[in-house]
Amino acid sequence: GNDLGEILLFVFLEEVLKAPKILSKVELKAQSGSYDSECDAIHFLSSTNSNGNSYYNIVFGTSSIVGDVKDAINAAFDRVAKIHSKSEQEILLAENTIFTKTVDQSTAQKIKDLLLPQKGKKRRVSYDTAFGIFLAYDLGLNPNNYTNQDFEVKLEQKMKTDIKAHTQYIIDKINNLNLGNYSFYIYFVPLNDVANDKQQIMNAVFGEGGTDG
Repeated sequence: GNDLGEILLFVFLEEVLKAPKILSKVELKAQSGSYDSECDAIHFLSSTNSNGNSYYNIVFGTSSIVGDVKDAINAAFDRVAKIHSKSEQEILLAENTIFTKTVDQSTAQKIKDLLLPQKGKKRRVSYDTAFGIFLAYDLGLNPNNYTNQDFEVKLEQKMKTDIKAHTQYIIDKINNLNLGNYSFYIYFVPLNDVANDKQQIMNAVFGEGGTDG
């Protein structure tokens, strides 16, 4: 499974983007019934723009952990395309959380204000859908060739180079899917060796032996 991607996606959206979780992958599976959600998570983002006006995003999350960075991007955007094509069903899942205990009361009220028609109001509070993407890939550096301090420097340089080298590719992906009007929150994490590191991190999180996911 993609348990690690789902966990790290949650961490970045919740802790970095400050977008509270509406539904995790496990909750999506439990709540979706006959509909198989394409999301790894759905989060809620409340923020203000440069004019001081509030804006809201329902953030559809997906993750991809693949050795080659371009392959990771491709896999993630394949999922984004599927999520976008089923966005109405995904929003319906978010609506249904209002009547469950999967989110705190404050977040649930905000979601309710956004998604449900309200008596006496001509329109609901406006919101946009957005996409949160977590990407992990092979760094392509051998840590044995560097001191710890030098490796940290090289890692940061390589990650910046990788992101810069693929920025236009990501923009083209977004435009080719006609999603240029949507916000994207994309997080890159390079690993020494995706195949091994993925399992080692899961073992560290859940104890030796990992999970069955």
